[in-house]
Amino acid sequence: MTSETGTRNHFLNQGNNSLLAFSLIEIVLVLALISVASTLFIFNFDRFIDRTESLKANEVLSEGIRYARMEASKKQTITELMYDESSGSIIIFAHSKPIHEIELGIAYSSSGLGTIEFNLVSPAEGFGSIKFPKDQGPRLERVQFSPDRSSTPFIVTIDDGINAPEKILFDPFSHFPRRTTP
Repeated sequence: MTSETGTRNHFLNQGNNSLLAFSLIEIVLVLALISVASTLFIFNFDRFIDRTESLKANEVLSEGIRYARMEASKKQTITELMYDESSGSIIIFAHSKPIHEIELGIAYSSSGLGTIEFNLVSPAEGFGSIKFPKDQGPRLERVQFSPDRSSTPFIVTIDDGINAPEKILFDPFSHFPRRTTP
């Protein structure tokens, strides 16, 4: 003698389908969680799109230098990076044609007071630290990057028109500043 009391088959055979369906509360909770997750995703996506507005000029410049180095290596050609005063942006060139543009923000637009200037630094000897020269080297309109991702050392002077100008030294192989002076 076998009893079917308490088994799943017993409930299915009895026509009790309450175990097979979702309750209204469960459906509402799932929809609420989906809406919260999608709101967070959209909010973060908007912040990602507008992130250059919140970046400092030296961070945007570092991103531009990294991009120029990578494109030089990827395309096996010399790339160039320059600051365009009229648009207030960093422009990267390959074969003398613009391939990428990064806006610096309102302070560097034609109506703003900000400027960026590149100057050449003579190469250092060995692995010693590169020192800022008392008078800057010749002004560079464009900084060139070779296919091996190197460049000549250069100093960038960033003046936002409000604070004291910032001088950043970039070595030949890195998009990170080697040393920053006040």
